[in-house]
Amino acid sequence: MRIKRIGVIGAGIMGAGIAALAASTGVPVVLLDIPGSDDPRSPDRSGPAKKGLERALKAKPSAFFDSDRAALVTTGNTTDDLDLLAGCDWIIEVIIEKPAPKQELFARIEGIAPNAIVTSNTSGIPMSEMIRSRGCSVAILTPSIASAAINTSHPYVLSHKLNILSVSSESSITSTLKRRS
Repeated sequence: MRIKRIGVIGAGIMGAGIAALAASTGVPVVLLDIPGSDDPRSPDRSGPAKKGLERALKAKPSAFFDSDRAALVTTGNTTDDLDLLAGCDWIIEVIIEKPAPKQELFARIEGIAPNAIVTSNTSGIPMSEMIRSRGCSVAILTPSIASAAINTSHPYVLSHKLNILSVSSESSITSTLKRRS
């Protein structure tokens, strides 16, 4: 499967950094965060995601390899724009470290993007507590060099720890995976 579009939910330091890394490789990204206002008519509804993108652009060193690639990032919020994830091949959740919000989010994503690879950037919550059918956790350690530990959680797959060694700068993200003991 080629990853042609990525969804990142959570535009904090990690989420915005992951979105920047993905966009830097030429892959379009949907970056969502919670609404910035309870008022559906407010122009700040997608403010948190826009601010995350702005932080990634201003970061020193830059989170983007080329700042022009920020144009590949579409921002939105999880109340009004979750449907933007429908076209994503890979969705990574980078929200608050509490099981209940993650469970709710995964349930909502399942109906919108049933064929997407769905991952979590959780570091301490077992995937079995968040999702029932499929998914894996990805602990991104340093987005600027794409170092990550991946832990799959699937009824038919034993837990494996993998380390992403490289991310291609072509039009899709590809990874070289090395099995870790």
